[in-house]
Amino acid sequence: MQTNIVGTNNIIQAAIAAGVERVIFTSSDKAVNPTSTMGATKLLGERLFIAAGLHAGSHKTRFACVRFGNVLNSNGSVLQIFKRQLANNLPLTITSTEMTRYFISMSQAVELCLAVSAQMVGGEIFVMSMGSCDILTLAKVISGDKPFQFVVIGNKPGEKLYEELVTENEAPRTVFDGKSYVILPDILDMMPKEIRERYASYDKFPKLTKPLRSDENLLSKAEVFSMLNLANLI
Repeated sequence: MQTNIVGTNNIIQAAIAAGVERVIFTSSDKAVNPTSTMGATKLLGERLFIAAGLHAGSHKTRFACVRFGNVLNSNGSVLQIFKRQLANNLPLTITSTEMTRYFISMSQAVELCLAVSAQMVGGEIFVMSMGSCDILTLAKVISGDKPFQFVVIGNKPGEKLYEELVTENEAPRTVFDGKSYVILPDILDMMPKEIRERYASYDKFPKLTKPLRSDENLLSKAEVFSMLNLANLI
């Protein structure tokens, strides 16, 4: 709460006061229909940033959000856990064989932020088109040539079997520009005319017809291997 809500609001106020031109909030797929405190605070952080576009008024500061999936090999991530278990010849711990997640590499996360900083109008949520896979396939690929052993330990409190990138409510106002999904603000009609006109650049792109979920269009084992290989993780 202190970081994702109070801290986010502090950043908004400081950016406007300092005349910062563009500010990006790094959010998470856990902000979509959240079931955990972390997800709920990330959702509120997104809401604060979208509303900040109106709050900024005549100031030049513009705000946008990016939604990440799970960043591969970040501190405390499942890949680090798997690697420690493999190094100690332990079976891999799987919360559920039905669990699926979106994944993004660290370099992709950085590239998305840089691209958004150049493209943003203000008030959008940007979501990279990410691959999703089930946790069992990820575990098999990271095991490599070692005998594959795993134990099911059950879900943690508030942990979902699948994640979402775009909700059913957001889909009709989400466009795909060929690389990323861009969720346009639901308060667009409340924004000043000169800002609304800037969104005309998104009119040429197709819109989503349904939500995005991690348990659909899963990557194959070969595609998961390629994803990890490109990120230099295997």
